[in-house]
Amino acid sequence: MPDGTAAPTPAQISSTSGNPPGQQPTNMSEVIATVARLRSTFPRAFSPDHPPLRIGVHEDIRAQMPDVPAEVIHAALRLWTCHESYKLSIACQFRRVGLDGTPEGDRPTPEMAWHAVKYLARFYHREPGTFDPRQLHPLALWAKAMRQRVAWSGKAETLSGDDLRRGLRLLSNHPNVKEKIAGSITAIVVRPTNGGTFCLRRKDGSSEPFSVTKCLGPEPPDQAPRRPSTRAEEAAP
Repeated sequence: MPDGTAAPTPAQISSTSGNPPGQQPTNMSEVIATVARLRSTFPRAFSPDHPPLRIGVHEDIRAQMPDVPAEVIHAALRLWTCHESYKLSIACQFRRVGLDGTPEGDRPTPEMAWHAVKYLARFYHREPGTFDPRQLHPLALWAKAMRQRVAWSGKAETLSGDDLRRGLRLLSNHPNVKEKIAGSITAIVVRPTNGGTFCLRRKDGSSEPFSVTKCLGPEPPDQAPRRPSTRAEEAAP
């Protein structure tokens, strides 16, 4: 993969895709092409921040892509879910999404999160507990860059385009998201106060901050937090 994530070998893909013994392993070029097709057909589910996919999503894919053999779909999903960012999403226990990218409520279990942490530890050549996946997730890095940019400029920014997509994805993982989005939300704004504060703007003109730290999931299993939250994040509900 472009970011250095080791892709499974054709033999590994074959061993998990349901190929009968002795059958030729799934063609890797076909698998990579299928991943590209998944990204273009379902861009909200197969996005760069790699949200966890709904359990059983392969059945939905087969229904919408009947021309692709089942073993190729399984192999493509295995390749996608082995990605570093996907494992970080599991470790952060982000809400699972369907093919339209809509969160469906359930999250990976703490046991699943712990397995993801151990996978990442092998990938990083580190011990579990020496890193916090919440700091490494693409959404965390994006939010940090947004805060720094706004704090440096001294001007508030209203999110749009890909930034808005990321902001909404982040907000969807807040433990109290239903209460947060109750009423009419018109925008997500990053204000320069306290080193950069994410806020929801409402139709009546009011705004409410929300904690990025809380959106990045609970404390990782068997790990202490590696970064204290800012005053603004501690104050934000």
